[in-house]
Amino acid sequence: MIRVGLIGVTLDSNKARYVSYTDPIETAKQQVRSLKGKVDILIAVTHLSIEQDRKLAETIPEIDIILGGHEHENIQQWRGRDFTPIFKADANARTVYVHQLSYNTIKKNLQINSRLVPITEKIPEDSKIAKVVKQWVERGYQAFRASGFEPEQVIANVPVALDGLESSVRNESTNLTELIAEAILKEVKDADLAVYNGGSIRIDDVIPAGPVTQYDVIRILPFGGKIVAVEMNGALLQRVLEQGQANKGTGGYLQTAKVRKDSNLGNWLINNQPLNPSQTYKVAINDFLISGKEQGLNFLNLQQPGVKLIAEKRDIRFAVIEQIKSQAAVSKILK
Repeated sequence: MIRVGLIGVTLDSNKARYVSYTDPIETAKQQVRSLKGKVDILIAVTHLSIEQDRKLAETIPEIDIILGGHEHENIQQWRGRDFTPIFKADANARTVYVHQLSYNTIKKNLQINSRLVPITEKIPEDSKIAKVVKQWVERGYQAFRASGFEPEQVIANVPVALDGLESSVRNESTNLTELIAEAILKEVKDADLAVYNGGSIRIDDVIPAGPVTQYDVIRILPFGGKIVAVEMNGALLQRVLEQGQANKGTGGYLQTAKVRKDSNLGNWLINNQPLNPSQTYKVAINDFLISGKEQGLNFLNLQQPGVKLIAEKRDIRFAVIEQIKSQAAVSKILK
């Protein structure tokens, strides 16, 4: 008999008031101590940054393999005095890691063979699993309907593909990010600009030309959240936009409407006018971004001097659905 022990730790982003948190490394140490002498193989299942996973491997040599998450691209590294392997597959089920663990009960020796497997249409569907998936999809649809959505409803037929790939939306604007920014902007009357975090787009895919359903919008923006109107002084706005640029490549990269940077002077332009640090701007923004929980943007919150909440609007997804429905929005996609 081979005894396998599992421990689990996760990062503490987006903390909830009703949850208590401890340091993941110290917690992992406690879990490992509790399993000492009780298992032959020790596996850590984590949702930590790669830096934290490295620290875990370097700090706790008793761990035999770390199966991680958080980063959205596949990773394989070895760290620590025992060269503990760290594996992470690609997000959104693009790939999975298959690990074969062989343990010699006499020599007390563990061998690990791992391979990264792409998830493609070539993998045959399992009829039993498909039946279970269908049941859960319907449960999900019921929950969406209870929230006011009609997931199977076709919103419009778009003439071109909409780019929601993470490699795009976390680095540049696309026809999809611009559509969402315009939807946010329209939701707040007389807004000077709109801004939201590219990481709120989670589909990591290209929606092909053709029919787009409400469920497609849910897939694009699964976290939802309300659009809010705030007043923000120019000095704070400039700091926000600069940090948004510094966040390039991450979910904290900012997507905007009525904002651009002068390529010659390096100045920010709001509705084609130079950003004035002394001016107060009316900003349409998603509620997550104004919560202070985005990477590098913890200073952007409603307790911060220089920002004031004016109004809360509806769920961002309803605004995007309307934007896609309108012929004007479809025309903008074509440009």
